[in-house]
Amino acid sequence: FKADPHSFLRYRDFSPPQIRKLVEDVQRASRLSQKCMNALVASHASKHHLIELLRRTFNVSIRDRMEIGSIQQRFRRCWKELNEATFQLDKTGKLMEPQHLAAAPHEGRMERLVYISKKYFTRNSPLYRSSALIHKMIHHFNGYRSDPHPGGIKPSGKLPLGIPFRQAVANPYCYQWFAVYLEDPTFTQSIQIETEMIIRAK
Repeated sequence: FKADPHSFLRYRDFSPPQIRKLVEDVQRASRLSQKCMNALVASHASKHHLIELLRRTFNVSIRDRMEIGSIQQRFRRCWKELNEATFQLDKTGKLMEPQHLAAAPHEGRMERLVYISKKYFTRNSPLYRSSALIHKMIHHFNGYRSDPHPGGIKPSGKLPLGIPFRQAVANPYCYQWFAVYLEDPTFTQSIQIETEMIIRAK
């Protein structure tokens, strides 16, 4: 923050400890997005774990390079844009995931704005928190959709997700769980999302 004082403006209404945790999570999510992007290059097509993970999350073969390219592009955007996103604490205590998800105009450019509830900071898994940030950025990239989770809501992370590729390519849960299991294939923490969501994008 000393090198870039304006970075403070990207973290609105948080306490210093919350900012530190959130900054770490954003940086982790950016690195994880880059790892996912790099994992999808053709030279990695022989890796059994990657082949199975793609099948169980996106219902796609590593050989389908056009489809893989669509996934890779979204991870690339996460990697590039997470560090430019703006985060705001939700003070209402009634943070619900909205049906309308789109970037908000800000100072003549498109701002990636993500609302964070206090419950976000009670999640013990840094990997889960970072994957949730990736999830919300995918919502931004999708823009407005009448169905923000094509193929279904998959909060538990139980594989296979069972979503046809044409829907999976736009479903934020597919990106979230691909990132989680690529980083940690043994991730078994039971994730039960409350009706009140911990974060949402606007």
